[in-house]
Amino acid sequence: MILLSSFCGMQIVTDSGCGEPVGGTVGPLAWSIEDGFTLSVTGEGAVPNYSSSEPPWKQYHETITGIVVGEGVTKLGVSAFAGMDHVTSVSLPGSLTLIDNNCFEDCSALESITIPDGVTSPGRNTFRNCTSLQTAVIGDGATYVGQYTFSGCSSLESVILGESVASVGDYCFQNCTSLSDVDFDEALTSIGQYCFQNCTSLETLDLPSGLLEMKGYCFSGSGITEIAIPDSCTEVWRYSFLNCTSLVSVIYPAHITYVGVSCFQGCTALETFVFGGSETEIRDNAFNGCSSLTDAWLPESLQTVGKNAFKNCSSLTEVILYEDVTSVGTYAFQNCSSMTELTLGSSMETIDTGAFRDCSQLATIYNASSMELTAGSSDSGFVARYAQDIVPVIPYSASYTASDGLFASQTVYASDEDVSFRVRPADPTREGYAFDGWTHGTGLYEHYGTVTLPVDDLNLAATWASLVIVVEADDQETVDGSPISYQFEITGEGRMQVSISSVTGGEASLNGNTVSFVPDGTDTTVNATIILTVTNGHASADLTTEVLVDPVFSFTNTSLDGSLAGEVEL
Repeated sequence: MILLSSFCGMQIVTDSGCGEPVGGTVGPLAWSIEDGFTLSVTGEGAVPNYSSSEPPWKQYHETITGIVVGEGVTKLGVSAFAGMDHVTSVSLPGSLTLIDNNCFEDCSALESITIPDGVTSPGRNTFRNCTSLQTAVIGDGATYVGQYTFSGCSSLESVILGESVASVGDYCFQNCTSLSDVDFDEALTSIGQYCFQNCTSLETLDLPSGLLEMKGYCFSGSGITEIAIPDSCTEVWRYSFLNCTSLVSVIYPAHITYVGVSCFQGCTALETFVFGGSETEIRDNAFNGCSSLTDAWLPESLQTVGKNAFKNCSSLTEVILYEDVTSVGTYAFQNCSSMTELTLGSSMETIDTGAFRDCSQLATIYNASSMELTAGSSDSGFVARYAQDIVPVIPYSASYTASDGLFASQTVYASDEDVSFRVRPADPTREGYAFDGWTHGTGLYEHYGTVTLPVDDLNLAATWASLVIVVEADDQETVDGSPISYQFEITGEGRMQVSISSVTGGEASLNGNTVSFVPDGTDTTVNATIILTVTNGHASADLTTEVLVDPVFSFTNTSLDGSLAGEVEL
């Protein structure tokens, strides 16, 4: 067969006329274009590499719209189908074990791809700039997805990574601006540099619990709105979330001892950042330009704050630098224009030039360090330039008991003058309960918001309110507006509150809406009467009462007119 050809309409032509099949061999394999539109590769073995030459089918790229690789083919060589810019579909066999570099690069019409389970690693640039590709499924045999594999696939919306993929290479999904759904499996341990850079449609992402590292710029410029980095992660490189302007909240892992250089710089929507509790340093520019960040509950483990670390965090109102912090870098908090209070721990030694420059609302500095500060001066690089009040403080040790909840304890500072509680620990959490305040174990429950310290150290315990407990009343009937009364009694320890949540068909009032505080181990009884009135003749009413209780409560009697109206469970 003579392969020199021309085109007849939309079909490939040979010297013997229109519609004749075109084909040949490449290595041990045969290829053909039998219907004028579909390239078939058959046989057993490998498609050769074409890094320095073009494959024989490339001359027909304007008419080939589909590629079918037959069972028995084991490898697709370098650039084997690159630039086949009219191909919309590709079918790959289960026998395939290797897709080499650049294999389908610039196949700009390709719409979807499924990589068989036998392929262990799609090569570098394999589908780069396949601008029409919308979905990709990577088989369970793959352990690594190479550099730039899907880079520039601007229409790619969904990717499923196989259950064995442990590493995603550098730039793998860079500039996939339509990507909104990525399904990671638990095997994933590493996300490469620039991997999801500029994936502006990627808003949510569930990272697997075994992830170990996130390399530089991995999500920079992406559309991520919230991220919880698993505690397994030990490395989050610099610039990882640079300019993620939609990022609102971050939960940082427990075992990383730093926040990297420019890691969250330019995250202008970031409001909440939960530190893992092990961080000893916040590096240069880590939160520079996070203009929506209002609270920075810095960890007690922190020792150094780098240059420009919180520069231009214009919504930040209060900064507390705990006992182990020894230095604050140049311009670290410059232009934190909403900051009104600053607390310096006793170990503070160095505040570099301009660390608090242009903090125009800074009124009070609580200084537990040996540094000499003067109100309204430019001491220590403008640290006190605007502060009108320098308050020397002494650190009080406060211990907290979470009472089966989860939280991180924090050092408490009290001023010499009024020994007022200044540092409120972040509210603890407990599944199924609402935090109900801190109590001081001196015999009388007292719920603290702002706490006045005693002369000694303070021990506080968390109290918890269960979620709503509902008691339902039976339907009742009343005549001529005569009231019906429901009496009930609740006995327990701690705090309780009774309220009416809903009433139908009439009006209700509560006699004995009670909140009680009692000493540890002492029972108290709340007696309450609900009076139901229907003012328009015969009517029925459904009544529901809610009881908000501390989990130490045990109900000894809950009755309506002496009979149990509904089950109550803690």
